[in-house]
Amino acid sequence: MSNISVRWLGVGNLVIAFLAFFALGGCDRSKTVGDGAPITIFSASDRLVLAKVNGDSVTVRDFKRRYDVEKAIYRRNNGRNKAADQLERNVSVFMGKRAKLILPEIINQRLISQYLSNEKVVTTTESQAEYLKTCLTRMNFKTGGIKAAAEELGVDEKYLEDQLLVPFRLESARNHFGGGPFSVTEEEIDEGLARQDRYYEMAIASNAVTYATCSNVLRMVTAEGLDFKEAGLKFGQYETEDAEKWDRLEYKEIENREMRDWAFKAPVGSIGGPFDLDDGLSIVKILDRNDGTIEDSMASDGVADVTLARITFYLVVPEPEPRTREFVKGALFDWKVEQAQKGLFGKLHGEMKLEYPNGTNFVFAIERKGVSK
Repeated sequence: MSNISVRWLGVGNLVIAFLAFFALGGCDRSKTVGDGAPITIFSASDRLVLAKVNGDSVTVRDFKRRYDVEKAIYRRNNGRNKAADQLERNVSVFMGKRAKLILPEIINQRLISQYLSNEKVVTTTESQAEYLKTCLTRMNFKTGGIKAAAEELGVDEKYLEDQLLVPFRLESARNHFGGGPFSVTEEEIDEGLARQDRYYEMAIASNAVTYATCSNVLRMVTAEGLDFKEAGLKFGQYETEDAEKWDRLEYKEIENREMRDWAFKAPVGSIGGPFDLDDGLSIVKILDRNDGTIEDSMASDGVADVTLARITFYLVVPEPEPRTREFVKGALFDWKVEQAQKGLFGKLHGEMKLEYPNGTNFVFAIERKGVSK
């Protein structure tokens, strides 16, 4: 299905493989011991304790080492074909966002390590080495192993290896918590297919009504002259005071080709649709337009853009999932893993003693130079 990229949705960074490994869930800050004076992380002493996880200290040095590894990998993976100043701006923006998430993720890493130790879960060096090899290959470090990767990134070899093994430890802890490696039976696949078929049939029937309703509203605002705002308030399926007004969209930002062609050809004030977008069907009104070039705004002063308003009708299943045994098997497996992980972290967070000896008034804005070894 066609979709539309709009500025108010934000433009997310591509999640590089390494960083995705650290998404282990959030931490409870309710056990904070006072706020204290502001702590500027990048200028604080490496020995300063930021948090204690069941008595295990997380220091500024721990934070900086993790920050340096992420920064080095982001710069490597995003530095191709970019001017140095542009790359540094991108790095600064990305790491500014990441800095706020690093401490809670380190806390979760400590919880996992403590859990494995307390439960006496042992993993073989061979299985760890195999995982590490696969991980480096995915990151396009295809030769030279961990030593070459650390040298290229300019970070400590042992620490890089430790961080790359985080998801391996998580999987081990999750499997232990769940009673062993996860699997899906043929009976479970049969049940999943039956549920999916029932949901699909319900969705098709519901969407048929949505299409009919949308077409009927379009007729009322075009042929019968119903006010667009009134129609949005009466029929729009969103919680706003008015038919939703989009920000100004450049030509290239409208990915739905049919809607893009119409928005830049029809007279201002025109109402068109329904257009099938990511978040449902939309009846669209052209509020204003600049008929400039279709080039990127960074390269042209006279870029073409348009301001639109819409009435949106949600679809139950915008894009039905494949109804195959393989798909259902994968979905069920992922669901089991997700439930086990939620249970694991629920247990660990519920039992942990989390302290912030110097408060939680952390400042991440000032970046230090160089990297820690």
